[in-house]
Amino acid sequence: MKIKNIELKSFSSSFGRTKSLGSSKSLKIISLVKVITDNKEIGYGEIYLGIYVPPELIKSILDIIKKFLLNKNISKLIENKFFPHIPFVSRNGMFNSIYSGVDIALWDIYSKIKKKPLHQCISNLNNNYKIYSSGGMIKDKVSDLIHDINLASDLKHSGFKIRAGYFSWNSDMKKILIAKKMTEEKNMSLMVDMIMGTINPPLKFKDYKKKTKFLEKMKLKWIEEPFHPDDIESFKKLKNLKKIIVASGEALNGKLEYDNYIKNKLVNIIQLDVTHCGGITKAIEILELAKKRNLQVALHVWGSKIAQIANSHLALAFENVKWLECPIVEPEINKFIITKTKEKKHLAGQDLDLGLGIQINERLIKKKFRYVKNSEYKI
Repeated sequence: MKIKNIELKSFSSSFGRTKSLGSSKSLKIISLVKVITDNKEIGYGEIYLGIYVPPELIKSILDIIKKFLLNKNISKLIENKFFPHIPFVSRNGMFNSIYSGVDIALWDIYSKIKKKPLHQCISNLNNNYKIYSSGGMIKDKVSDLIHDINLASDLKHSGFKIRAGYFSWNSDMKKILIAKKMTEEKNMSLMVDMIMGTINPPLKFKDYKKKTKFLEKMKLKWIEEPFHPDDIESFKKLKNLKKIIVASGEALNGKLEYDNYIKNKLVNIIQLDVTHCGGITKAIEILELAKKRNLQVALHVWGSKIAQIANSHLALAFENVKWLECPIVEPEINKFIITKTKEKKHLAGQDLDLGLGIQINERLIKKKFRYVKNSEYKI
């Protein structure tokens, strides 16, 4: 089965919050990749980068990637772990991130060829990972936070993540205390995301001298992105305190960055997102390295239901994946991405359909959604 065409489908979708950091139009761009074969089989993937940059930029790079793939046999590409090679260009960064969506779509088709769900093409495991709700948006009111935690509990999620790091530390502590009390009452773990991959300028290790005692007292499941991804020294110092469980990795991209974090033990929990790290093929390499180093994994999700399901297939396939993120605030476009899962609406990827296990109503999506210019991330 050969590749006939690769298309980019970008849509601006509302996602349940009128005020969100970086969203000037209360919209989130969802960038999907559609791969079409010579016998009309279709595979879908998603590009996380689409939230942050306009579709024209993604398309220009996708057009270069297409030149490597058109008329190529999909089974051979997957089985030979193909990745487009352009010296000084394709090793990491935007090229690697955009290829993630293509690689997911190729795996979607490959597992249909094999007549298996995608995760069964990776391993025979059925890993019992936990799901945590990702809510507590940085500009949310306390009432929004309470609503999100109650919803997470109703959905039987095992954990809840709240954002911090944008407003004053006193303001953050008040929200964290509310979240801690509620999650304890509901027997849920609590995570705090400091979003320092987003905030500029980010916090340094010295900025945590007055924070660590409070964070330690909260007995968090982890503190996430406490520093900018490049601030290696701060990560080392905080982890070496052995007082707080440190998680990070969603912003990393390429083998060198993940090797650095995993081999140098910069975190207690490594995070990755299949829609950004290089796709299923690269994610498998990262997860296998983490397994060798006895490092736990939490998979990051902040896109559509396709991102959720693609990451959940990895979670099912690897025993060192302990947590899967599930955004409590969903993009509206998810209503038109159909799964046959019997789980509640936020628990995707547990069904046994072939491939990713999704159906997309493109006609209705095109009718209801369009790309709104300048709706990409801004801060």
